[in-house]
Amino acid sequence: EIAEAFDEVIEKVIKPHSWGTHMLIVEGMKAYWTAAGRKPGNLEALWDYEKGIGRYMLKPKFGGNSTLHGIILMKTVNVVQ
Repeated sequence: EIAEAFDEVIEKVIKPHSWGTHMLIVEGMKAYWTAAGRKPGNLEALWDYEKGIGRYMLKPKFGGNSTLHGIILMKTVNVVQ
């Protein structure tokens, strides 16, 4: 499942880490700059993705945004035993 971008997620997960990419894409197709980007923690754009069989795929960017790299931030579920 794709993660939501609550303020705490943006400040503690997206903004301070580079994640090996310019942007992390979250629910609602929102692309936020990581620490490797121009404005860490800021919403930059909407980035289309589609759900395939067993995975999500980002649609390619064109024009001025074609050099940007992004990955989808997935949510995990903690199981208490």
